[in-house]
Amino acid sequence: MLERLLFIGDAQRAEFRRLTLALADVYRLSMARDPRTALRAIREADCWGRILLAPSYRDEFSLDDMLALRQRQPEAELSVVVGSWLEGETRSGNAWPDVPRAYVDQWLARCVALREEQSASSHSTSSNRTMLTICAEERSAGEYLIDLAQSLELGVRLHDWTQPTGTREAIPQNTRHLVVYDAASSPEYRKERLEQLVQAYPETGVIVLIGFPREREVAELTALGAAAVLGKPFLIDDLCRYLNASADINSAVRAA
Repeated sequence: MLERLLFIGDAQRAEFRRLTLALADVYRLSMARDPRTALRAIREADCWGRILLAPSYRDEFSLDDMLALRQRQPEAELSVVVGSWLEGETRSGNAWPDVPRAYVDQWLARCVALREEQSASSHSTSSNRTMLTICAEERSAGEYLIDLAQSLELGVRLHDWTQPTGTREAIPQNTRHLVVYDAASSPEYRKERLEQLVQAYPETGVIVLIGFPREREVAELTALGAAAVLGKPFLIDDLCRYLNASADINSAVRAA
């Protein structure tokens, strides 16, 4: 479950609007325009993990505001985020005791790091029931995908093109199975290989990795049965989202 965060400040300010979008992706986010509004909205049963004050100018929020919030939510971690207008203590005001301050860009970087941690954690918790079959036409690509799968604590095996379909090792029960096909060949050969994989694993999603795919190529591969087509170079987080989405679809199909 995501940690709860209360953002207090002008969320319509351009740099804070960008931040609140990032926060909403990794926290259960609530927002208030000022501390008084926040204090009226906070109920006794509320339990916030973090309270983030976002002043748009010097002394917009006072030490009394901070103390009132801390009294109402003593377990919450109170922080201040400041925008590009910060130029030392002269404009930003004096720092409050035990209240860390950081720039917007620093908070954006934290959100990216937290998102990657959450993605890795979600795969780790399902590692005992997810198996990847790796099909790579280049050895280095296959080795990279194996290392990546193992770092995510997923089961992994290599596809053997020479082995008949009926003699392949069965996937354990209650295990989600996905195929990742890293294609480096010509378009026609790539299509032929994909058709073979779809035929070999009829109940499994096949995710195709190709370099800088055009829309036409994506459409053709999807029509041949690819569950998803991801362009290289790719972000690990993007691949994880494709894996999760494909696994959920396959599980629903088998359950039906």
